[in-house]
Amino acid sequence: MTDTRTALQQTLGTGLTLERELTGGGMATVYVANDNALNRKVVVKVLPSELAAAVSVERFKREILVSAALQHPHIVPVLSSGEVDGLPFFIMPFIDGESLRTRLTRGPLSVKETVSIMRDVARALTYAHGRDVVHRDIKPDNILLTAGSAVVTDFGVAKALRASQGANRSNRSITPGGTPAMITAHGIAIGTPAYMAPEQAAGDPATDHRADLYALGIVSWEMLTGTPPYHGLSPQQVMASHMVNSPPPIGSRRYDVPVALAAVVDQLLVKEPGNRTRSAADLVRALENPAVVSGAFVPSPGRRTARRRLFWLAISVSLAVIAFAVYSLVIARR
Repeated sequence: MTDTRTALQQTLGTGLTLERELTGGGMATVYVANDNALNRKVVVKVLPSELAAAVSVERFKREILVSAALQHPHIVPVLSSGEVDGLPFFIMPFIDGESLRTRLTRGPLSVKETVSIMRDVARALTYAHGRDVVHRDIKPDNILLTAGSAVVTDFGVAKALRASQGANRSNRSITPGGTPAMITAHGIAIGTPAYMAPEQAAGDPATDHRADLYALGIVSWEMLTGTPPYHGLSPQQVMASHMVNSPPPIGSRRYDVPVALAAVVDQLLVKEPGNRTRSAADLVRALENPAVVSGAFVPSPGRRTARRRLFWLAISVSLAVIAFAVYSLVIARR
């Protein structure tokens, strides 16, 4: 039996030469290939059989090409799509850089870096949402850092999966990397539990662009603190937490976050979509406020407690000094 890589190379022909497989592909198997005609690197992403079995391949290929129309400096475009052994694949440019996920392995980002990435992703979302394309899987793995800016990849994949799901089919599977993918006849909740908006985790078919904003809020919280809010819980517990629990205040985890930035992140993480940040364009405007980078810091409970202790210590010392002075004066008069 021919393996998928060999079959894929045969399908691609002489135009592209597969070079290596990338790890951490998430919802797809990812290969780096050389575009022989243009002498450039591209990536080929093949949908796994678990997901492919639940969708119409032809419909998926048509839908994924909607993303090919997204031409924006902060969006990695889709170049083409195809099918191999019944599995749909699509081709994108290779981005020379690292994922935000890789960057986070070295620890939290500075406030300035965080705001810069938030702004770039928000601009990408503004453009895509204006063309009715919702990402539905914003996470550090899908944000790539290159040449001092951030670009978003895999736009339209979740939309294509939802649009191409077979009529009256129901499937629940675990994609490569342990990411739950839930497809139902009534709607689709597909993405990564750690970054799912409450309505997305519930499989609400009315989920819209505001789910992307919530996910960006989770990513922003992670950039500032080093881990997502519900780290360490099972996928089911994480999704339940998105629906009923609020993340701890950023000030309880980090002391140098401006109040204005914490307020922006908190607004992105509102549970009810109608009360969340209304649009990515609104988010871009909010991030242009200089106070989100250089404003007053968020007071943390620990710092407030320390300040109270210092205050009362100062009072106690002052009273002791006064008492000692009075006592000394009394003694001197004797």
